[in-house]
Amino acid sequence: MNYVCSDRGTEHCPCHLMETGQCYTCTMVQESCCSCEDRAGWQGTCPYSEYIQQGGMIRPDPWDQPAAFRILSKTSFAPDLAVIRVEASPGLVEQCRRAGTYMMAGAFGWRTPLSVLRSESGFLEFLVKNAGVKTRYLMEAAERESVWYMNGPYYNGLPGSEQMRELPELIIARGVASAPLVHMLEGAAPPDYCISYLDDKGLPALFLQEYLEGMPYERVCLKEDETQRNLRQLICRKTEAGKAVLLLVSPYYAELLCSGLSERQKLLVIRPNPANLCCAMGLCGSCSHTDGDGVTVKLCKCSRAMIK
Repeated sequence: MNYVCSDRGTEHCPCHLMETGQCYTCTMVQESCCSCEDRAGWQGTCPYSEYIQQGGMIRPDPWDQPAAFRILSKTSFAPDLAVIRVEASPGLVEQCRRAGTYMMAGAFGWRTPLSVLRSESGFLEFLVKNAGVKTRYLMEAAERESVWYMNGPYYNGLPGSEQMRELPELIIARGVASAPLVHMLEGAAPPDYCISYLDDKGLPALFLQEYLEGMPYERVCLKEDETQRNLRQLICRKTEAGKAVLLLVSPYYAELLCSGLSERQKLLVIRPNPANLCCAMGLCGSCSHTDGDGVTVKLCKCSRAMIK
């Protein structure tokens, strides 16, 4: 199975994985042959070539060290749900416009991945739900401190989304996992054939009014058996026709809605990265996954190639 590295051709490449022979674009270090085009389908600059031209050194990554981001505001929509706005440079704002972009936010020694909710002139916004110790500390830091310390941006929050040329014909979202939907739909009118379904469980009316008012979607309840059956049939029809489907739901509902799909069809389903995103650079190994072919990859950086 071929894999696409979300960082190839960006300021993160070549990275530390080149040094250890774990690059997913070029196998020169490991196998003494370049596989950029044949195996990875990559026609950009060969990462190994850049590695050699830089004297056998990786590219200095500007996001290796956390930077201080001034907190502009915290808007609470519920006791456990808030939108945090931080100041950002024009360059970073532009980098964060890609679907599936996330930042790693740190507080009291913990790092948490946060999807970009909104990327606008001068600021970034993040939707934070107080679901555990790390997110609680982030909330407390937003109350007590004037800055958040963050790394990023990183681009594999929605594996496969980098190959989307337009919005998928079918989008299904639920709760706080729908944050990337706001990011994708805002400022761009979806095509007439784009069908969106939203289970707004956990999203207060004020949040829906602020961020989703005017966006075309139908409210559903994913807990209902009939809804699940209908959406499974829709997903099956779209993927059988070779169309991409976007699921912004938890891993539980993603597996439930994709049950019965062939492996080929599953490659056309774009869903949030289910890996443990602890460092976002493939270094800590917490996101390592070994597939059925015995290939081990770092899921914070890599995804299976979508079928054209």
